[in-house]
Amino acid sequence: FLTSLIFFGFLVFFPLLKSMQSNASIIYIGFLLSLQGVGAWLTRKFIYSKLNEYNLFLIIGVGIIVSALSILLIKNGSELFEYSGFFIRGIGLGMATIATLSAPFEYGQKKYTHDTSAITRITQQTGGAFGGLVAGGLIHYMELKVINSYDAYNILFW
Repeated sequence: FLTSLIFFGFLVFFPLLKSMQSNASIIYIGFLLSLQGVGAWLTRKFIYSKLNEYNLFLIIGVGIIVSALSILLIKNGSELFEYSGFFIRGIGLGMATIATLSAPFEYGQKKYTHDTSAITRITQQTGGAFGGLVAGGLIHYMELKVINSYDAYNILFW
């Protein structure tokens, strides 16, 4: 739930915030989000074969921490830091997501694997929907001038 809330909430929040603050082009925003996707893809490609060597809950925790720390780079605002931050964020979320989706196979009983896998995926989707809802609400309150972008950023990520 948490990994998807963070992942999808940011996918909704960041482009809207960036376009509101700096009139950044859609191409530039898409480029930044694609860096996150590349980081997630590379992590999934290389970590998947090593999942059985480490505790999945440790991998999930490290992934979320890496993702949280990457926000500091993105928040800096300079282009190089934004590029690095999005790529590193993708790495962290890729780690957390692949470990979360693999957990039912690792820890569940064989006869319940399909059920627990389906429940895990539904929980991930619910987290993503909730993240999008929270992000949309924050953008709405920013437009109403109830909160500023700094507060919205902190609510969503800290």
